[in-house]
Amino acid sequence: MNAKYIEGKCVKCHKIKLIYKSYCRECRRKYNKEYSKTHKEQHRKWNREYYKKNRGKILVYQKEHYSPEKARLYWQKYKLDEKKYLERKKRNRQYMKKYRLDHSEKVALSIEKALKRLGKIKLEVFIHYSCNPPKCKICGNNDMRVLTIDHIEGGGSKHRKRINRWGINFYKYLRDKKFPEGYQVLCRNCNWIKKLEGL
Repeated sequence: MNAKYIEGKCVKCHKIKLIYKSYCRECRRKYNKEYSKTHKEQHRKWNREYYKKNRGKILVYQKEHYSPEKARLYWQKYKLDEKKYLERKKRNRQYMKKYRLDHSEKVALSIEKALKRLGKIKLEVFIHYSCNPPKCKICGNNDMRVLTIDHIEGGGSKHRKRINRWGINFYKYLRDKKFPEGYQVLCRNCNWIKKLEGL
């Protein structure tokens, strides 16, 4: 039993129970649930700030406790009962399908918000390595749909594989690292020509 809980009267339900800071376990759970619902943005802000300050520690902890080998062994054990696994998988898919249909507006809004947020990060990175508005360094194409970040010295695929960052996560990586040198903005055509000609 947790030592911080002592016997006393709960201020919420007025029953004699094990309490912590005037609340029993049940009332504290209800309070925490309600608080989380009404302070979602504040929690997200705190989580983002904590992650930025402690990113290194978090990644080290994840590497130690969530290694691919541990994950493989867990799923091996979990999938031993193939019938139960398939039933659960089917049930989850049905639930998600029903949820998307019942909350189509909410899902569409969340997707739109995510795209806007990710678009801002991409634009910020491209402006830093090019100009405002961003354009290809070789041909001057300024269509954001075809622009990409190029490693000036080459070896982009190896570098992305080494740091395990692709797409928008790679742009986040550049922003978090305070925009290191060695990158430029090219369109996909010029990037491919550079690769073929070994420039």
